Amino acid sequence: MSKWGVLGVFFLGFMAYAGMDLFFKETNTLEFCTSCHTMQQNLIEYKETAHYKNHAGVRAICSDCHVPKTTLAEFWAKLYAARDVYHEIIGTIDTPEKFEKHRWEMANRVWDIMKSTDSRECRSCHSWDAMMFIDQDKSASKKHQLAKEEGKTCIDCHKGIAHEEPDKPEQEVAETEDAKQTSNESTQVATGKSAEGKLKAPEAPVKPAAPMMVEHSTDATDAGPITKLVNDCNQCHGKDGNSSKDPEVPSIAGASASYSHLTLMAFKSGDRKGVEYVTPSGEVTDMNKVTRDFTEDQFNALSEYYARKTFKPFPQKADPEMAKAGEALFKKKCKKCHTDGGSNADDDAGIIAGQPKEYLIKQFAHFDQGIREMPKKMAKKFKKLSDEEKKQIIEFLINR
Repeated sequence: MSKWGVLGVFFLGFMAYAGMDLFFKETNTLEFCTSCHTMQQNLIEYKETAHYKNHAGVRAICSDCHVPKTTLAEFWAKLYAARDVYHEIIGTIDTPEKFEKHRWEMANRVWDIMKSTDSRECRSCHSWDAMMFIDQDKSASKKHQLAKEEGKTCIDCHKGIAHEEPDKPEQEVAETEDAKQTSNESTQVATGKSAEGKLKAPEAPVKPAAPMMVEHSTDATDAGPITKLVNDCNQCHGKDGNSSKDPEVPSIAGASASYSHLTLMAFKSGDRKGVEYVTPSGEVTDMNKVTRDFTEDQFNALSEYYARKTFKPFPQKADPEMAKAGEALFKKKCKKCHTDGGSNADDDAGIIAGQPKEYLIKQFAHFDQGIREMPKKMAKKFKKLSDEEKKQIIEFLINR
């Protein structure tokens, strides 16, 4: 081949590479990715997340999360993405309703890809080695360190990080529960043990409940310098912070110190509105007034004190059928943040299981009315619940 032929081949190759590079750059922009009208809902959801706007001013757009950085992998990702364009054109997902119908299926395809690559695109910004666990909140620090030890990948826990996480179709939920029930029954028949490995106890008549012991004194004997503060708190919240008399007053025993501290700060600043109540002495007040003159040291001391106490569920009865329905809803909507059925103090979401029913009803009403602010993730799920479903979740939470 002549030198002009070689130069021609080189020139054509260069132009092809430059054209492909330009194509990749243009199709990796946020504007291009959201140009299809069915992507507008995803765009709205994305703009409400920390990936779009945050204190550091760092923005991750669609291609940062969905497009690999290496050329060959990027090329295959573009081919794979073409199927969405195809289905947009033929009308499979060309309306918001059709898109929602297929959202679970499409989301699972993306999750499977991310899992197979060990969340490769996530790790281009986030890495275990660069994480300062000590600077994270208690819940995140604990979960991240555990995930690192167990070899989990980002998408295992962060499926709703940039877009609203779709609910599993009811049919799949039912099939999963049926399979789990069958497995549990097989385990019990084969081993004589429960699915958790415990020997099954023989059935016996239910004994009548013992009379509840009423505490006549709420005075603390182990609070040291903050004894007066603790005694004042105990007047309403009960001995050791366990509410047992007033169904509108929550128990504060056992909650993580960080959660209690943040709650007290929110009342002091007015970010959380306190509910008016009458103290045993007849004074009408609320938590905003109570915390108004508290110091940072007092907040710390009180939070640490009640974190050492053992939480005791409020004595009350739940409707068994509603509680069962509420459990299914809770697992579907709430368990990612409220682990252990809402009883884990380390979640930085407070202990909600076993709280007084009237208190929970009032808080749910405050969420509905916008009196109490919710995290964005919670708000999306909470607003989709019917009044009956909210009642069912409450019955599950008090069934302790």
